[in-house]
Amino acid sequence: MTGTNDERLMDNSKQALSILYKRRTAEGLLGLQKILRVLIVLWVPVALGVIMMSSLWADIQAKGNGAFTPTHNWESCMTSADYQTIVLSETITPKSDASKYALFGCFSATCHNQTCVAGLVSCALSANPLVIPDPSLPSGKFLNGFSYLGVQTVIFTAGGIAAMRRALVHPTWLPSTIFLVFWFTYAVFTYYTVGPILPVPAQTNSSLITYLYYEASAYKFDNFNNGDNECGTARAYAWLYLCLNIFLGLLLFLSGILGIYAERIRYNQMKKHYEPLNHTSIPVILAIIAAFFYWLLSVAKMTGSLNDLNAINNFRLTKQEAANAGYTIWFPQIYFPFAQPFFDLSTILGIVTVMSIIRGYTIQSVSAFRLAFVTSIVFTITIYPGIVGGIEFYRYNDFKDYDTCKNYFLDTCKFISLL
Repeated sequence: MTGTNDERLMDNSKQALSILYKRRTAEGLLGLQKILRVLIVLWVPVALGVIMMSSLWADIQAKGNGAFTPTHNWESCMTSADYQTIVLSETITPKSDASKYALFGCFSATCHNQTCVAGLVSCALSANPLVIPDPSLPSGKFLNGFSYLGVQTVIFTAGGIAAMRRALVHPTWLPSTIFLVFWFTYAVFTYYTVGPILPVPAQTNSSLITYLYYEASAYKFDNFNNGDNECGTARAYAWLYLCLNIFLGLLLFLSGILGIYAERIRYNQMKKHYEPLNHTSIPVILAIIAAFFYWLLSVAKMTGSLNDLNAINNFRLTKQEAANAGYTIWFPQIYFPFAQPFFDLSTILGIVTVMSIIRGYTIQSVSAFRLAFVTSIVFTITIYPGIVGGIEFYRYNDFKDYDTCKNYFLDTCKFISLL
């Protein structure tokens, strides 16, 4: 009997301690939930401001470059960032042949109240050389990307904060949600698609870091249209928009910190120890390796984007100088060559896979590992064609040789075909 009573007392004590630990955990998480509500209150008006400014950029983009002039409209400093120019006037029409083009213009003109010969002579003596315009190519996506950037930031931050709010109510979701929130935070600033791309700016999506680096250089704006512009106002609006995006990213980062603190409370109060299922360390290690290579991929794309912006900023040739140097394409220093960002299916599958592995490892969930298996297979299938295309592009063009790679992108016809 004594042993039985002792066992009952021991069980009652364990239950009492369990209830105490749960109560302390609930109290700690309740305090964090209140802090998260403050972050949500701050997020709502800023997110609305970002959406309103995103709509402003979309409105300007819809009107187009022809609706604005650099001298009177600050919007022109943004719409002009999309255009590069094919220099025809300096390459196809040399100055020495101006008289030939003038005479050709006279043949095609109609001279009234004069004889044919007299009219031709009078027209030829008074005509100006025929001017061939330099066509502009709208190959950039500055405002398209700028507008979508805010939408993307709102989506990432809303999804991350909502997921964290759920995890604070259901703590078993904390480990995987912490990963999701910090990936969203990283993506707010440096989101790049996971698929391989051709190594050209026009096929690399823009990011918040790209726009921050672009706007940080005032020189190109000061010299736009020979200094006769309203780019100071454009940069002020752009920096306001970028700061609002950064603020949303910081709120998301703070919610991730709350998640880490919440997991620490749960771990300590519940005396929790992660006891994973057998043979589940291998997918965890593989997920860590995959995440590392994803980070390398994004760093490589980010570095390439910043190098592109540096090259454009250092391209300080006039159209005449560019033509004399053999370049048939000229662009202003405010040119922004990158594509609009987009959220691709492969990225979603990759994130779901890693989250499922974390959840399966921390709560011994077989179903989570099953989901990770399925999403990883689909991820591999969707990304494989891009890998084949990227490898073949490098192999066929012999890009392992530096000079071959350099000459390929100096070839104007090939460059234009990639836009």
